[in-house]
This record gives sequence, structure tokens and C-alpha cells, in this order.
Amino acid sequence: MYASGVSAAEWRFPIGLTYATGFHDVFNLYKNNVTAQGLSIDNQFYWPVGVSFQPYLLFQNGLGIGAGIGSFTYIHSSGGSKDYNFYDIPINLTVRYTPLPQSDISPYIRVGGSYHIAWGDFVDKSNIGFLGALGIEFFRARKVSFGIEAAYDSAEVTFDKYQNLGSTLFSKGEEKINPGNFVFALYIIF
Repeated sequence: MYASGVSAAEWRFPIGLTYATGFHDVFNLYKNNVTAQGLSIDNQFYWPVGVSFQPYLLFQNGLGIGAGIGSFTYIHSSGGSKDYNFYDIPINLTVRYTPLPQSDISPYIRVGGSYHIAWGDFVDKSNIGFLGALGIEFFRARKVSFGIEAAYDSAEVTFDKYQNLGSTLFSKGEEKINPGNFVFALYIIF
């Protein structure tokens, strides 16, 4: 599986389903912002599970580098005659260490930085954060394998936050939310 040469390496292409625990906090902020403006919520939808792609290059000594995108998450809320939407696409760059790169069952650790490309109503800005993950790959010797991973993503998004002051009066502030927080994934690896 490794290329020949001085720096023999192997490309791996994990594609998986990812669930982000912090996304529920974003959903609550949207719900509260709509009602704080004196509007009733007619319709709400959020999708905290999505597809992610985390390709990486693994060297024979177990060290590797990678980048990733996803999972795409989405919120839609309707209040009065207005729709409120939120879109989030996390991206990351990481280094990894796989202590047993030739084993059929292989644990790994990866660390690096993450950033959420976030836009929509109430979004102010995004900040770079730390990403740390622990995982295990199974059936690595086969052409198609699978893996599980638990990660922590500290990247924050700053939102406008509305607070109801009674009747139709409201104030506007800001709140930082970590839309990733703890992230769990199940991957198929090619």
C-alpha cells in the first residue's frame, strides 16, 4: 500500500457521517432570537448530522498530514413572514500519529486547527480553533476499511443575540458558540 522511495507514504480517503453536539446550541440561539423579536415560530428545521471528507497522507513511520471538510450543517427557522437560515461548513488541517500503521486494527490521534465557514442570519464572524481527535480504523489491510472517531473542535462562531425586553422591544448583543464542540464520526475509508 505504501509508495516506494525514501519517504514511502499511503493516501487514505475517509468519507463519513458526523454528528456535532454543539450544533444544538446554535439551534436554540436561532429559536430564541426569533421569539425575542416578538415573532412566533411557524417552522423550524435543523440538521446536525452530515457528510465529511478527511483525506490524509500516512508515512510508514505512522506520522501523517491531512485536511478535511464537513460536515455541512443547516438551520431553517420561520418567524412571521421572514425566514432565518444558518449554514456551516467546518474545515481543518491536522497532523496525525498512527502507532500501528501496518496493523489491521489501528488506533490514531490527530491534532490541528479548525475553522467554520459560517454564514446566514445572526452570524457575525468565525474564529480559528483547536481540533483534537482519537479514533480507530478497522480492516486497514483491505482496500475498503472503516473507522470511528471522537473529536473536540473548539472553533467558535460569534452570533448576534437578541433579548426580549417586553412587548415588541428587544436588545441586541452577541454570543460566541462552538457549533462543533464534541464531534462523533463513522467513516468508510478508501
